[in-house]
Amino acid sequence: MQERYKDKYKGLPSKFFPLLKFDECRKWIEDCFLSLRSRRTVRDYAEALVQFIEFSRRNPKTLCKLTYEEAIELMRKFVFWRVRELGISAKRARAQWFALASFFKFHGVKGGLSFSI
Repeated sequence: MQERYKDKYKGLPSKFFPLLKFDECRKWIEDCFLSLRSRRTVRDYAEALVQFIEFSRRNPKTLCKLTYEEAIELMRKFVFWRVRELGISAKRARAQWFALASFFKFHGVKGGLSFSI
């Protein structure tokens, strides 16, 4: 399956390819390609989602069904973990927050999802 997507999704992290079997991920990343100006930003968004899925141990279908409160709480835990345990910068944490907010908004999670930790 990975070969099928190589050209269309060139530049995405290799760990994102298995997620393309989920409509939730494929449609979101296609929307990102259309709406974001930079392929690098799309790559960063895909990378953030992969890391978030690994952290949460949930599949994309489950994540799309979260309520606003559940999504915010999980995003906060993820960002705290990334900053405290991995030492990423606040600027990088903010960028990853917006990537995740984009995913949740695309799938209809209503709410502010503004960056506040």
